[in-house]
Formats: sequence, structure tokens, C-alpha cells
Amino acid sequence: MDTACEIPQGKEVPNDQVNDDLPTPEAIKIADAVEVLDDKGERHTFKSVYSGPESPHRVVVFFIRHFFCGSCASYVKFLSEQATPEKLKAINTRIVIIGHGDPGQIEFYRQDTGCEFPLYTDPSEKLYSALSMIRTWVDGPPSKYMPDSPLSVAYSSIKNAFFKTIWGYPLLTSGTVNQQGGEFLFEGEGDDKVVKWCHRMRFARDHTDTDEILEVLGIKKD
Repeated sequence: MDTACEIPQGKEVPNDQVNDDLPTPEAIKIADAVEVLDDKGERHTFKSVYSGPESPHRVVVFFIRHFFCGSCASYVKFLSEQATPEKLKAINTRIVIIGHGDPGQIEFYRQDTGCEFPLYTDPSEKLYSALSMIRTWVDGPPSKYMPDSPLSVAYSSIKNAFFKTIWGYPLLTSGTVNQQGGEFLFEGEGDDKVVKWCHRMRFARDHTDTDEILEVLGIKKD
């Protein structure tokens, strides 16, 4: 794969074809124009999510898998516990979370994870495609934030989905199950931010290592 890491939208891609090269200026231009939705269903361009006169110097955007993904939920819980608003303010940094299910899922996700970060969704998945995040069914090895076996994770996910359906969660609108995510760091002032670092998930438990992401953020682990 070339350095642009071009991914065909809606198609499964072998995870060995993924890289962490920075998006090209052309890819960022496409991504900037994609609209994401907040919990009220209001539209925002991706560029407005990470830039603007009121934005801090550094913004790290985390793209999660579907809203019922237990491993991503564990990762977001970790971030919520370690990257508190006070710590982020002290280092002039913001975290943004983006999913790809129905915007009606956002409030449920906040309740499940304790997430206080700005949270949006990209139901079209055009943003995921523009930034070359893949679709794959590969679960991958255990990670620090999700050390359980694949069988245990699958069982927990099924049980979780069953009870959430009973409780009225909109199960069928959580997003494409095999769509993977990633992390992108933008730095700069106002509207002049540029992407400085990124990681694209190769499999379902491949968010950036918890120790490494705290280093990227500039936060000491409690």
C-alpha cells in the first residue's frame, strides 16, 4: 500500500495493508468537509470539531468502533479516568470521541462509559473512509485495556446486547460491527491545525496502547 493508505469505502481490507502514515493534504481536505452529528442530531463539519478560535492548541480525536463495542468502551473509560478535564486544561489539550452509529446512541454511550469528552457520530462512515480506517472481522490479541480472551469478549458482548435491548437501547443502530477506528492528533492555533500523529486500528482491540496514548497526550498515569 502506498503512503496515502487509500481504503475503499465499505469493503473489508486485510489488516496487514494498514499503516500509520499521516493523511495526505487531499485526504484532510475531504475529511474536513464531512459532517458529523452531535447528540441532538445537529450537524458539524469535522474541521469545526478539531479547530476554530476557541479550540486548544492540541486536539486528539479518537474514532471508536460501534457503540456496543465492549473493548472501545473500556478504552474510553480508561481515558475518562486518566485524562480528566483538569489535566487536559492544564496542557491546553482536548479529547474528542467519534463513533459511527445513530446519534441517539450518544447519550447511552455517555452513561455507559462516564465520558465527558465531546462526542459525535459519523453514520455515513465517510470520515472513517477519508482517513483510511478499515473494516475487518479480526479480533486480535488481548490488550491492556481489554485483556479477556476473544471467546469471553464475544460472550460479554452478546449478553450486554441482550440486556440493553430489554432496557430499550437502540441495538440495531450502533454502527457497522466490523468498522475499525483510530486516533489522530491535531496541533496548531485556531483554524491552522495540522495532523501531527495518527494510529489506525488493525483489529478490534488495537487502539493505541494505554501507556503510549498517555505519552501522546502528555499526561502522567495515576
